Amino acid sequence: MDKDYVTAGLHEPDLDDLLKEIRKTKVNLGGIKVLLILIVIGLAYISASIFLGNNSTEVLDSTNRALVIRIDEEASEYSDVTQVKNALGKGGMIQVKISGDSLKEVLGSAEFSNYGAMGADGYYYTLGAFLNYIASRGWTFVQAPSSGLSTYYYFRK
Repeated sequence: MDKDYVTAGLHEPDLDDLLKEIRKTKVNLGGIKVLLILIVIGLAYISASIFLGNNSTEVLDSTNRALVIRIDEEASEYSDVTQVKNALGKGGMIQVKISGDSLKEVLGSAEFSNYGAMGADGYYYTLGAFLNYIASRGWTFVQAPSSGLSTYYYFRK
């Protein structure tokens, strides 16, 4: 027997079997490592989602946005198309006059009229159509005016 092939009482065939077994184990451990990494990434994502959902930060917060709609028939200024588009995307405030022509101007189209139910004479209630239009953009209606003194409608996203 050659001294190179004998290590601690192992002969060449035994040593080859041992090396094959070690290689198989390394392959199996590689798969387990990948699986553990995926689990850690998933847990980190879930933790971050829960944290951001429960702890509002100014920089990272994209939850609980508010949109206020003010209906004012006598205001000197109304929201323009750009401001309305930005408010529908990010939240904020929209000030409008409720009439078909006024809404068509601030929204840039008469698409809101598709969100109202018309009567036999072709008439529909503009306010209902406008509020439905906003809700169709992903906003959840929260509160309407509780008295005749207030003209604010609240939505959240």
